[in-house]
Amino acid sequence: MRTTPNGTTHEVGYLLNVLIAEHQLMPERRLEAYQQRERKQQALRHRYFQEAGLDGTALMQLLQMKPGPQFGKTLRHIQEAILGEGEMPELGPAVTKELEERSLMFYRKMFVKGD
Repeated sequence: MRTTPNGTTHEVGYLLNVLIAEHQLMPERRLEAYQQRERKQQALRHRYFQEAGLDGTALMQLLQMKPGPQFGKTLRHIQEAILGEGEMPELGPAVTKELEERSLMFYRKMFVKGD
């Protein structure tokens, strides 16, 4: 803190210099923190997909498909569509309705007010 005729001010130059020096010394630290946040977010998304019945096992039963490249592609398209990164594939009215219900459950878990 610094006292001036107009009152007390905070000197932030010291803190700024420490943060700049830390970044110059270890720039990979920020990248590691970013990657750790991404991994945590991905694990949380995966857990919510599983709880909502949108993981691979549940969708295999819903779509009555066997494991393989075609199912993997369909699974990826469905999950990307739920996350807003693509369009939902056409799978028939009954399956689409069930996917909408499960998606709503996923959204309720993922986007809880206060998180």
